[in-house]
Amino acid sequence: MALKLLCQSLTKTKTTIVIHYFSTTAVVASPPKYENPTGITMKSVKIVGHPLYLDMQGTFLVDLRILDSMFSFYLSRYSNPQSHTYFYGWELKIATKSTRLQIGTLIGAFPKKIVYFRCHGIEQHLNEKRHAFLQRQETPCHDDANEAQMHFGFLPASSTRRF
Repeated sequence: MALKLLCQSLTKTKTTIVIHYFSTTAVVASPPKYENPTGITMKSVKIVGHPLYLDMQGTFLVDLRILDSMFSFYLSRYSNPQSHTYFYGWELKIATKSTRLQIGTLIGAFPKKIVYFRCHGIEQHLNEKRHAFLQRQETPCHDDANEAQMHFGFLPASSTRRF
């Protein structure tokens, strides 16, 4: 189903560059060429002929194996794992429990101790669970907050992925 939806969406756009093949066949269309001879000036820097990156939701590099396992949840199985009243929520909750088990096994932790949250939800999880895992590759705007948390007893992830 996910592959069918992906193929349908790709037929509507011009696909020029194939980045990587994996089971869901990820294909990325190259952005259109931007040519503006006058350019723009931003913070005393003149930018000519290059599109701007406007950080609407900053992202990080994702291992293709992880992307492959998550891809169907972005295309056809999307839901909220906290929604307990319908099938889609149940399906995602089962997948979330499975990833907790995999991560717990990898880092030597109990699956129930693995908590997923967005950066802005740290306070809520600290109040509920009394602990939080902070990513090493957070965006710069969160670095200071992460360092401050370490002064209050939070342990950073070591290079061996142990806490």
